[in-house]
Amino acid sequence: MAAYNFQKRYVALIESGQKRQTIRARRKNGYVPIAGEVLRLYQGMRTRACKLICEVSVTEVLPIVVNTGNGCADVVLRCERLTDAQVLDLAKSDGFRDVRDFAEFFNQKYGDELNAYLIRWAA
Repeated sequence: MAAYNFQKRYVALIESGQKRQTIRARRKNGYVPIAGEVLRLYQGMRTRACKLICEVSVTEVLPIVVNTGNGCADVVLRCERLTDAQVLDLAKSDGFRDVRDFAEFFNQKYGDELNAYLIRWAA
């Protein structure tokens, strides 16, 4: 059973069921979750304040590329470029206020381009 850590700002969204996905960089060990697998979602991993948010079941895992090098978010999901409206929907589903918030987060954390996975789950 894999574990994923989330920032404090996402805990309420996960607990309420509003956030049912996460975008994660490819792991160095090559691990990729698969549909049906159970994940443990935590806040504060590797700290004394570590809290299990919930356990969820993976529904799908999709390849995603997030490019923020141009100051906005250019997203390719399943080898298809998303429209501006689709990027906004993706950003909001992932717990961001808007595309700018989404782009700033990924640019600060990963730089201009991230090759990753979009992991979706059911509670």
